[in-house]
Amino acid sequence: MNRLIIGTDVGTTASKVLIVDEQGSILSESYREYPLIFPAPKHVEQDIRHIRDVYFDAIREAVQRLTPQERERIVALSLSTQRSTMAPLDASGQPLRNAITWMDGRSGAECEEIRRDLGKEAVLRATGLSIATVWSYAFVCWLKKHERDLYDRTACFALVNTYLLHEMGVDEFVTDYSSACESLMFDPMGKRWSPLMLDYLRLDESRLPRPVPSGTAVGRMRESLAASLGLPHGIALVTGGGDQQCAALGSGVLEEGDISIGMGTAANILAASSRCRFEKGCNLITNLAVVPERWFMEGSLIVCGPILTWMRDLLYGKEAETMSSSDLYALLNREAGQDSTPGAHGLTLVPHLQGAGCPYWDDDATGVLDGLTLSTTRADLIRCVMEGMAMEVNKNLRLLLENGIRPQRLVLTGGASRSPVWCQIQADVYGVPVEIPAHPDVAALGSAILAGWACGLFATPAEGVRRIARTARVYTPHPQRHALYSRLTQYHDALYRGAAQARAERNG
Repeated sequence: MNRLIIGTDVGTTASKVLIVDEQGSILSESYREYPLIFPAPKHVEQDIRHIRDVYFDAIREAVQRLTPQERERIVALSLSTQRSTMAPLDASGQPLRNAITWMDGRSGAECEEIRRDLGKEAVLRATGLSIATVWSYAFVCWLKKHERDLYDRTACFALVNTYLLHEMGVDEFVTDYSSACESLMFDPMGKRWSPLMLDYLRLDESRLPRPVPSGTAVGRMRESLAASLGLPHGIALVTGGGDQQCAALGSGVLEEGDISIGMGTAANILAASSRCRFEKGCNLITNLAVVPERWFMEGSLIVCGPILTWMRDLLYGKEAETMSSSDLYALLNREAGQDSTPGAHGLTLVPHLQGAGCPYWDDDATGVLDGLTLSTTRADLIRCVMEGMAMEVNKNLRLLLENGIRPQRLVLTGGASRSPVWCQIQADVYGVPVEIPAHPDVAALGSAILAGWACGLFATPAEGVRRIARTARVYTPHPQRHALYSRLTQYHDALYRGAAQARAERNG
């Protein structure tokens, strides 16, 4: 019998569902979106109950496309989820407020206190992470100070997968190692919650989910829910991982020198390693992969795709009203590729529109647009967005090189991978061939591999990769353009540093 598995990805703004067979063929898929909530400046939240409902609808939609015979062959479900987003739950597993997302920047003061009291190097050694507002721990600190009654009533400071697994039928609160790594309170070496971080907050470990390895069967789907989704009784619920770690697995990023670059809402750069590495400058972060004996050094951009959307809306507002989304993006790509040039006619964007991630970790950073003239075109503006984010990623790749990881193979995923112009720009900026997966939803593919591994469809995750992960296209760098972008990356860094110094002087 050809058994089927469900791989799901609960991302920042949408859920994707793939139903896959043992040979790696995708039999059905679905996609559903949900909104972000912006209750105050720097506050970014989500209604996690709404995420749950949309997620279940996406599963139901994918299942309905199967025949009754195919549905009966489904044996397991696993999930990749957005990382760091935190929802305080009561003892019955119900949310006490909106979830605070990784995009939220309200906890700057709390992060400063952690830096002052514990020091960034001690925190990096304890958790693998640099202190920043993107992590769950910062949100917990903020809740303790600003919403103390709710903090005291919280039974579990849950990650997204904790809540969804509980809603699907897992009795206890659990999470996986790779997701826990993105909280600023997990010890990746000891595979436990960090005593340093818990003691600092006086937070009892019982108020956190139990961490287990990715690919662990932790329960069965509740019978009533399975029936409502059109699934057979007894579906195994399997821990997946953080969306970026799952995306790396679904892209086949397993060996030393393999690098996954996910450019969606944010940009994440994950370099595979066979051992744990801590970066001396406390800039790159260290976390566990979703497969045994593998680690990642990771860099990130706080915001990526929304910058292109913002620029698109500013420049193409009237045309956008009469064009489909695909036609509009085709126009953007055509103009950026044909009506501008490498270097965007001297225009440079430093893309810190919501703070800076690696290598700066500057919560107060803002964007810089340099080189504007009366001859600047909208094609230049679109191209400089693409180039600016690629150069920011390139700084992360240079840090990896300084820490002994030489990029050999780059796999690009996320929305940027759908743009041929952006893909070629990235190959030219990095100076390394860039591979594009055959299926864009690599995080869901990664979670499917984990589901298949847990229920015995694949002997190892690597076998699942061989069956499922495929490459559609490779972009090769152009030497002259790479030389140009190498110089521009240095200029890009100087622009940020000059702006940061001017900002500091302005603010006294």
